[in-house]
Amino acid sequence: MVQAVDVADPTTQATTSLIDRVREILPLLRANARTVDEQGRLTDDNVAALGSAGVYDMMRPRQFGGLETPLPEQVAVLAELGRGCGSTSWVAQVGVFSAWLAAQFSDQAQAEVFATPDARLCGIFTPTGTAERVDGGYLFNGSWAFNTGCLHAHWDVLPARLTQADGSVDIIAALIPLSDVDIEMNWDVDGLAGTGSNTTVARKVFVPEHRTMPFSNVWHNTMLSAANADSPLFRAAAVPTVMAITAATPLGLALGALELFVERLPGRPITYTQYTNQAEAQLTHLQLAEAKTKIELARFLVSRLTEATWADAQAEFDMTLEERARIRSDASYATRLTREAVEILNSASGASSIRKDVPFRQIFRDMQAVALHAALNPNAGLEVYGRVLLGLDPATTLI
Repeated sequence: MVQAVDVADPTTQATTSLIDRVREILPLLRANARTVDEQGRLTDDNVAALGSAGVYDMMRPRQFGGLETPLPEQVAVLAELGRGCGSTSWVAQVGVFSAWLAAQFSDQAQAEVFATPDARLCGIFTPTGTAERVDGGYLFNGSWAFNTGCLHAHWDVLPARLTQADGSVDIIAALIPLSDVDIEMNWDVDGLAGTGSNTTVARKVFVPEHRTMPFSNVWHNTMLSAANADSPLFRAAAVPTVMAITAATPLGLALGALELFVERLPGRPITYTQYTNQAEAQLTHLQLAEAKTKIELARFLVSRLTEATWADAQAEFDMTLEERARIRSDASYATRLTREAVEILNSASGASSIRKDVPFRQIFRDMQAVALHAALNPNAGLEVYGRVLLGLDPATTLI
């Protein structure tokens, strides 16, 4: 089972030390959380701490010195980061999955990307740019918004529309150095502000053929890499993998909120009531128990979907459509539960929780932002699952 705080029965010594190192940097992440939020990007020491803890190595292929950490442990690490700083966890999870995408490209392309020991990646799923075929490769043009982590990454995974001679349109993905694109600093938001999810812009950027791949390869699990072909981690189903990784941050945020709420309880009165100690109030008992229960249910759902995805990858067995739909539903419903838990704890925290120097304010806003993400939208996830249960087309490619 995936554990957000403790990883039971770790599979390797490397994983154990990774979890331990991540726990060691949590005080730094918490201390920097307000600065991260206010400056709209991770601090340099947050970025360095992720590197020293080994987070960038989790999804780095072994052929380039990486750990290829089992998926359940990666989810646990990302949730652990969420306990410390939501924005840092979100940047890390986007970087982790972008590295997974890079591992699907040709080995020649990967050799360039992972030449840097601490190679950091970002990426986008939506093909809002265009590609034009030229001698030896393609010219990429356009802009890609919500590009989380672009301020700290070395490489960007960007999909674009490629119009063929017959008028049909294919989607092609490219690995592009961040030095080849411009960044529009337009990330000005209330939640997950520290992710620096600005817009990257390509203006006739040449991408050689070997650093491109039909994006359909990702959905159909037909990687170009020969070296990674036998790795369970990189042959895992794409959407279930991204759902497991993405669901880790809201789980971590909720766990962090629960810890903070309990830490602030001792000696706190409930204003305009007889209670001089909030911890003695029956209402507090009910609120805390309900929030904790929702978080534990969310943890179960994240564990279930992660374990199902990892088991499928190890067995090389194709998931059924219903299993894929359930995984998306599990991830989105877990996010609903964690959001509800944080809202309960927020309402029980009193007016002092809106102070900028109280971390709960930021956790609450980060959770609201996470819950609005399209991949984690509970209604959309439930609709997809319900359609499949009735034998209908899921009406989405994100499955």
